[in-house]
Amino acid sequence: MTNTSSERGKSVLRRFITSKPFLIAVCSILIYTLAGFFLLPYILKRQLKNYVAEDLNRTLQIEEIRLNPYVMTLEISDLALKESDGKGILAFNRFFVDFELKSLFRWAWTFSDISLDGMVLQVDVAPDKSVNLDRLVQDLSPPGSDAPPPEPKADSLPPRLYFERIQLVNGHIHIHDRSLSTPAEIPIEPINLEITDLTTLPEKKGPHRIVARLPHDGTLEWSGEISLHPIWSEGQFKLTNIHTKVAWNFLKETLKIEVPQGILGMAGHYRFDYTAEAPQVKINDLSMQLDNLSLKVLNTPNAALSIDAIRVDKGRFDLAERDMTVEKLSLSGGSLNAAVGKDGRLSWENILGTKPQEKPAPASNTPGDNAPPFKIHMENITLKLIRGKSSNKVPFFNCSLKIR
Repeated sequence: MTNTSSERGKSVLRRFITSKPFLIAVCSILIYTLAGFFLLPYILKRQLKNYVAEDLNRTLQIEEIRLNPYVMTLEISDLALKESDGKGILAFNRFFVDFELKSLFRWAWTFSDISLDGMVLQVDVAPDKSVNLDRLVQDLSPPGSDAPPPEPKADSLPPRLYFERIQLVNGHIHIHDRSLSTPAEIPIEPINLEITDLTTLPEKKGPHRIVARLPHDGTLEWSGEISLHPIWSEGQFKLTNIHTKVAWNFLKETLKIEVPQGILGMAGHYRFDYTAEAPQVKINDLSMQLDNLSLKVLNTPNAALSIDAIRVDKGRFDLAERDMTVEKLSLSGGSLNAAVGKDGRLSWENILGTKPQEKPAPASNTPGDNAPPFKIHMENITLKLIRGKSSNKVPFFNCSLKIR
């Protein structure tokens, strides 16, 4: 009896394994596995490289693309996008995307993790002031895309997206401006940021924080909230240990000064709102400090300015009202050296560089042309112990005053 039951069980199992539905299911799983793990990554890698070479006239290198069709993850390793002459545009060590099947229950495309490791972005400004990234975007645009897009419907909603975490680890941005007579270069590195619970779902927003390292140990810190529907953001920002010589790289053709010395810090609270037709930007509690400022006019020995400390407190800015208000501005400690040359000109008149003549811009009727000018209000100005010296080093004024 036992042998008969065993034989009957084996017969049923044999018929099930050799049945058409079971074979179809096994073949489907096998094809899905092979296609997901091997075929799709191969096709994706090949198509991306061909598209970049043929349509964008650039080169793309990819070490590996991995897809896991069961847990719905995508991983790209060691990607490098370059110009046709070999100059880098974008590179990264690892890009990872984890798509969640719970999107079916949330009724929104849900990504539990999007991370980018070791990104290097090269921003190159050519001598004709064209930017490599702008040229790339234009090449990515399909032919005939110059026509203005149709106006979106008033009640149209953005795609329902939910990002549980977006992370950038050890990012680098290199800006190279070759449009100046002396090319300027500024690195922003490393950049580390993490954004959680970012979504286009209505009225959904969450706290986020970004920290970026700037040149010469400067830092940029931001914390606040972001909403994508409606477009809105509010938070705090803080810049610390920003060296003035960083900005000088981009101003040295406008201002004929030697490399300036000084350390800048800035902090404030902002609110950005784009729910109306025009963006609204408000900044409150703005504070700024500039320490040990030193300016010297180029090739002019008797033209120098040094200020120990500059403070701005309780500043406010309103873009809609085009208004900037500073409750308190104070300058303390320092000196001003000046001289009058044989031609009767003050030495500080040489601070402005000469610009090449440019063709006048064509007349424009954009709304911004008729906008009222910005208003700047200084409610309290204090100067303490600012000394002035002539070319023979004789003090000609000592200034301590308060203006309200």
